[in-house]
Amino acid sequence: MALLYVDRTRYVTGLGHCLMNRYLGHHLYGTGITYVGSSIPLVTGSHTHDAIEHIAKFCQQVQQSAPETPWIDIYNEVTKKHVVRNSIEATIDKYNLQVDETDVKNLTEFPEDIEEQVMEQCSLVGGLVWVWVKKALPWVLEHYEIVAVEREFEYVIDCDCGLAGLGSVADHEFRGCNGIVLMTRPDLILRHKMSGHLIYVELKTGGDVKNRNYSQQFEDNIQFALGAAAAQKVLGEEIKELYVHALHKGQRDREYNVTTREYDGPRKQNSPFCYGFFKEGQPPLVPDELLPSYWNHDPVTGKRWGATENRGYKKVETWKIEWQDKPHEVPYYEHIVNMYEALDGDELSNHIKFIGPIGNQTFLTERLLVEMAYEERRWKERTDYLDALYEELGGDVTHPDYQEALSAVIPRSWECYKYGGWCDKIHICFQRPGWEDPLSTSKYSRRTPNHPIELNAQPFKELEDAKAEQKATGGPTESSSTEQG
Repeated sequence: MALLYVDRTRYVTGLGHCLMNRYLGHHLYGTGITYVGSSIPLVTGSHTHDAIEHIAKFCQQVQQSAPETPWIDIYNEVTKKHVVRNSIEATIDKYNLQVDETDVKNLTEFPEDIEEQVMEQCSLVGGLVWVWVKKALPWVLEHYEIVAVEREFEYVIDCDCGLAGLGSVADHEFRGCNGIVLMTRPDLILRHKMSGHLIYVELKTGGDVKNRNYSQQFEDNIQFALGAAAAQKVLGEEIKELYVHALHKGQRDREYNVTTREYDGPRKQNSPFCYGFFKEGQPPLVPDELLPSYWNHDPVTGKRWGATENRGYKKVETWKIEWQDKPHEVPYYEHIVNMYEALDGDELSNHIKFIGPIGNQTFLTERLLVEMAYEERRWKERTDYLDALYEELGGDVTHPDYQEALSAVIPRSWECYKYGGWCDKIHICFQRPGWEDPLSTSKYSRRTPNHPIELNAQPFKELEDAKAEQKATGGPTESSSTEQG
């Protein structure tokens, strides 16, 4: 027996989506498996988070080392000394490396299309990060001290060693506890400069942020409840309020085809940071002009007008614009943000929504932790039962008795097509070639935990030891495994 680890993702996946998806993703082989994509990854929230995390940590260091520094001086240092620029470039480099690791460029007949998509996504992350810096960071620095940025908070929500929720995870582990460890990583924990109260801020990116009902999903949100619960226990202070900074990245849709009069063109990221309406200028008298959308309003007459070719505008990829008035040292995505900021109507505010304050409902958290503890105990019973049967049947997962037991304790939801795509575990559930041992195919690899404390847990320690031994003996570093638990 040992400590059990749980986070929001696996808990919600098992309860609200599909038990089989959770089992395969977090328990199979004792580690869980991850789908190895063969298509280009998109810039999801994690890439934007990476850059903002670096920026926020820089601000935190300045606040701690020189607490008397005026907030505007910190902001100017961040924006004028290339902290933002370097953070974005590091994120873009990381994203390009991720694309290269998929080997997608060698698997397509048209590698130039891949390059186009990569540039599109790099333009998006550059624009979104600058929106947060210009619209949200001043609010943070003026009113708050940054307490934690993407910090790991672990809290033992249920134990049998006598500490009853007290002490660190290491304390429980030392005592041989079989408790349950909740792992969270809030984006930002801030302290109000005047009241001293703590608040919790989550950063979100989405294609429907402008939807008027978007904010409602956060009023009773499990991510807030769990994140606040662990942070409060570790910090020893109550978190009074919750906020969301939601960045609008637009939908990725097919373009309208004027020939067929259908939306059957290539998929494009519908964001003005990726595509805009450009009119070449004649500096210094007539500067370059970039508009975020086709339809515009005359500030004098209020009439709507279109950015037509007759007026000199063309819809173009922002990274391909040949600027005549852009300073050489300024990246194109930064120049675009500056141009949009100068337009009438505060264009940048259209791409960020501030949600909150939301009250921290402690009663929700208390009931949630009780439910989570019982649910994780049930998962332990399920996996122990399957592991024992697996050993009894000699490791034959195709055996009818094993498949019947699997169906009995890990039923599937059969909602295999959600959010515009097929479940990435569908190859296993529908018993396609290689389903008996997913690691023997090129579609799956072992899961790498998002939380460092779980990475040091026994199943992952054993895996790393096995890799080290194989490397020392000259054997393969990853082999198809037949061990289920």
